[in-house]
Amino acid sequence: MKFFPIIILLFILASCMPQTTDTSCPRYIVTSPELAEILYELGASDGIVGVTAECSWPARFDSLTKVGTFGSIDIETLMSLHPTHVFTSKLEQQALGAELQKLGIPVYAFYPSTLRGLYEVIDSLAILTQHQQQGHQLVGRMQSAIDSLQHLNDLRSSPKPRVYVEIYGNPVMSVSDESFVGQLIDLAGGENIFETLPRDYSRVNPEKVVAAAPDVMIITYPGVTVASILERKGWGNIPAVKQKRIFTIDDINPDLILRATPRCISGIKMLQRAFYE
Repeated sequence: MKFFPIIILLFILASCMPQTTDTSCPRYIVTSPELAEILYELGASDGIVGVTAECSWPARFDSLTKVGTFGSIDIETLMSLHPTHVFTSKLEQQALGAELQKLGIPVYAFYPSTLRGLYEVIDSLAILTQHQQQGHQLVGRMQSAIDSLQHLNDLRSSPKPRVYVEIYGNPVMSVSDESFVGQLIDLAGGENIFETLPRDYSRVNPEKVVAAAPDVMIITYPGVTVASILERKGWGNIPAVKQKRIFTIDDINPDLILRATPRCISGIKMLQRAFYE
């Protein structure tokens, strides 16, 4: 009987150790801020044990282990967290996914580039995390909110403002109608000055921005002021500049329009206010 306390102690210690092979307790690592936000909105974020530095919302992600940045993942740190699922982006993170699969880690890659694609990703993540009902409800709420916002646009009598979105300044880059941001501009009641581009997010000629004469200008990266815009050749003649309808990251949180997440509803509302108020 004298060994009984020792046996109890060993049992307690064993129960406190991480059960890395127990798939009934999922351990998610998320390398895309968009996917991290979606998992949170689904109510599945309790399973997240590691994220990249860009996963900045909600604030609870700040306390999680960082496995690197979006473009540079620390495989050793990632492996130390014993993930059961790794959720990555496509495109830039394809090589990462291939490397992790070689190590026997289940990888699920998603890149929502359209509103419809966002709904599909929500459904897929809901199934993978066993939150199907929450996924269905989330998509339903988003569709209902967008229907209401579009109805508001239908009631407007004023013409659509011509909108220029600048996602980078050197070189100057903007968005096409086919991009996620382009779709949000349309849903908010604006008219993107670049209907088509070589890619969804592409370099543009500054002279074409001047020629297009946008009524509203949205800047999605830091360091740009009205003064710096005025220094650009010919840009002082753009209606958006003359009327001081330039909206920077101090006015519109770029994450609300650049990230394909449920928070895009808030992004559409902010764009509507910029366009019509």
